[in-house]
Amino acid sequence: MTTTMESASEIGRRWIFQDFWGFERAPGATDFSAYAKALLICANGDGVLAPQEREYAVGLIAGMHGPADVVEELKTYAGTEDLKTVLGRGKGAQQSGGCLVYDTIRVCSADGKLAAGELEKIHETADLLGVDRDAVQELIEIHRKERELSERRFRLCYPSPDNRPF
Repeated sequence: MTTTMESASEIGRRWIFQDFWGFERAPGATDFSAYAKALLICANGDGVLAPQEREYAVGLIAGMHGPADVVEELKTYAGTEDLKTVLGRGKGAQQSGGCLVYDTIRVCSADGKLAAGELEKIHETADLLGVDRDAVQELIEIHRKERELSERRFRLCYPSPDNRPF
């Protein structure tokens, strides 16, 4: 389908997945659901699903132009289901091991800390999806560096936070 025939949401979804992960097409609803729920299951790995973690996961899936019903479900999803069962519902989610591990790190860190229980769930996810522990550590380091670079970019673009137009 050409861009002129797509809705803004379809264009955005395709663009996000192409730019971030090199996908030729975006995932379907089942994969979005499995992926999104896995994020919150991991964030709940320490027994506390912090509001910042939920907000990050909801925003991430909405920002990916995920299905509206999945976004709505995440707003109240407890994150207590069995991880293996949830991942088993989405073949594409299962095939996105590194991406999912990276996004779980981002969601779990949204409250300012990566708790031991969350890291344990991230490792469980990695094990289920065939992502080795060295890769997990490297993804944690990449996330840390990206946060530092984002903060640096913010300071350079708007040296005075009070002068941001939005």
